[in-house]
Order: sequence, then C-alpha cells, then structure tokens
Amino acid sequence: MTNCQKVMPYAEVFFGGVAGDVEPAGFDLFAGKLEQILGEKIRCYQNHEGPVRRVAVAAGGGNMTNEMRIAVENGCDTYVTGEYVLYSQQYAQHVGMNLLVGSHTNTEILGVESMAQRLARGTGLKLVRISEPNY
Repeated sequence: MTNCQKVMPYAEVFFGGVAGDVEPAGFDLFAGKLEQILGEKIRCYQNHEGPVRRVAVAAGGGNMTNEMRIAVENGCDTYVTGEYVLYSQQYAQHVGMNLLVGSHTNTEILGVESMAQRLARGTGLKLVRISEPNY
C-alpha cells in the first residue's frame, strides 16, 4: 500500500484505520490476495465494477458506518475490516464501495506480530503465536 495515511485515528469513537493506494487489481484478484494474507475465507461484497485502487483498512472492528463514511470521503473504493453488521453491508452497497470482511482476529494479528517482532528484536526472545478460534 502506498500513500498510506491514518484516516480513522484511534479515539473514543473510532478504533483506528488507514487508507492507501494499491496497484489496481480486479476485485476477485484482490479478494484472493487478502484471503492468502489472512489465511482464511473472507466475506466479499463487490459493489462496483471498477478495479480496486484505494483501500481503507479498519482491522478488527470497523463495522460502523461512520468509519466507512470516512473511507468514502478519502476516496476509497474498497473497505477491509474484521467485523460487519447488516448496516455495514447496506451502506457499502449504497455508496458503491466494495466490502471485504475477514475475522476480527486475523485482521488484527498482523499488526500484533509486527509489534512483537520489533519489541523482541535484539533480545534473543523467541516469539510464539498462540492459536485461538477466529471470531
């Protein structure tokens, strides 16, 4: 992702999220790459015919339409999150933004792993991933 910026800063209302540009790709190709990265099947809602170009990522819980509106205002055509409700799905359809939903756990774990690696760097600590059910 290039031109990545924090568009949903962590606050009382928002849990945090970023937006950035990706190499243009068809929806199915992009969704397939995301499934590979997350290591799981995801829910996919294609709401426009154009390629995926600009993506908002709200890892874990990003299911509020207020967060999704910020993604639209920042020119995102695709929204990736770890939770959704009926209103999320309907809002994405209404504004013509693709919606890709993985599990809460797997959309957050990459950030946790990155932080753990940085903290352990140079310490000799061995990092162990504890498997748990995905929600």
